[in-house]
Amino acid sequence: MREQAATQPAADAASAKKFLSVREAAALLDVSKQTIYKLSCLGVLPKYKLPHGEKMYFAREDLEAYVSSGFIPATFATDADVSAMEHPDANPVKQ
Repeated sequence: MREQAATQPAADAASAKKFLSVREAAALLDVSKQTIYKLSCLGVLPKYKLPHGEKMYFAREDLEAYVSSGFIPATFATDADVSAMEHPDANPVKQ
């Protein structure tokens, strides 16, 4: 019973974070870190950096919006899916 009480605040603190690391973003989306990097490079996920910093961070709000949009993990995306992500107003991908 004490272990649950000790770990619960840590879980609540993590879920309250506004900006997540690559590792945390990957865990939230249940994808690999490489997928997060790929989605960032494609411009699908906006990234944030501190001035003069090398680490990338992702807004929880952006990640949750991505999930709500019915995302396709980049590791499983076809060329047509990638094209649709890069140019959403062009020819939509038929499901």
